[in-house]
Amino acid sequence: FAKSIKKKKLILISTIILAIFVVALANSVAPVFSVTEDLKNDALGQIQAAAGGIPGENPIDPRLVVARMIQILLSLLGAIFLILLTLAGYWFLTAKGEEEQVKKGLDTAKRAVFGLIITLLAYAIVGFVMSGLDKVI
Repeated sequence: FAKSIKKKKLILISTIILAIFVVALANSVAPVFSVTEDLKNDALGQIQAAAGGIPGENPIDPRLVVARMIQILLSLLGAIFLILLTLAGYWFLTAKGEEEQVKKGLDTAKRAVFGLIITLLAYAIVGFVMSGLDKVI
């Protein structure tokens, strides 16, 4: 009977933690979708301006559009990292001493952190290039 209560508490706590992470993830990804809509409008404006459809409007440099798309992609990769790390933590905490589950959780966490490092380096490079493009243009 005591094991059943402990198991229910563990499930309840895990569910609450997972719900918090889902809400945090939803809040971190929501701005990305609004930026994506802005990017879509910019792209449509570029096509119209290039075709002469909007008199007096200068088209935005396509390099800036590509750089913004890369920033959006890197933001989505950050959200994927959060999901993977949460999943790895769940596997690790619910392993109950099973070596395979513990190893699976740790390996996933290591890979997620390694992916985050690569993503942050890529984000820094894109930021550096964007700042250089802003100065040139």
